[in-house]
Amino acid sequence: KNQRGALEAPSARYALHRLFNKRHGWQIKGLETAGGTWDSESPVVAMGDRVPPQMRELLEERLGSYGLTLHELAVLAATMEGMFEQDVEQRLRIVYAEKNLAAEEKVYWDQAMSVMWSYVAAFITGTPVESLSPGDVRRATHQFAMRFPRHVEAKTLLIDITQEIVGETTTAQYDVRRLAQKGRWDDT
Repeated sequence: KNQRGALEAPSARYALHRLFNKRHGWQIKGLETAGGTWDSESPVVAMGDRVPPQMRELLEERLGSYGLTLHELAVLAATMEGMFEQDVEQRLRIVYAEKNLAAEEKVYWDQAMSVMWSYVAAFITGTPVESLSPGDVRRATHQFAMRFPRHVEAKTLLIDITQEIVGETTTAQYDVRRLAQKGRWDDT
């Protein structure tokens, strides 16, 4: 904390990094360490272009000049979390469209794994969600094996993590949106 009792940029970044990692298992670009150290880069960087330039400048100025109180950090965290969850939801809707599934539809295990694998492929190949189409998802899924030599290990890891969360695979239907956003299934 600084003289005002507020958190400076490195502490704010670390707190946000820990929050999202612990709560969701998310590793967010812009919140990770820079070469193993918590440098002075602002956590606002992680919000990308979703924040208008004037708002970003205001946040940067506030953080640089005064720091953030715990309350302000909580507001920033809630704002960022909402933005990231919207990104997940939007990307997942596009993956569902590519699979010809309704976005709110609960699916069986094989469908859930297909949706999650396509989601991972589309995410890792890096197409920004704002310009992502069902065709991009299809191409990313097909090209993933060629572009990433360790795709088999990645798919095995996805299955292992999913089974750890779900338990044994059953005939239940799963809400993939809950897993993608919250790191857990809602099964009925």
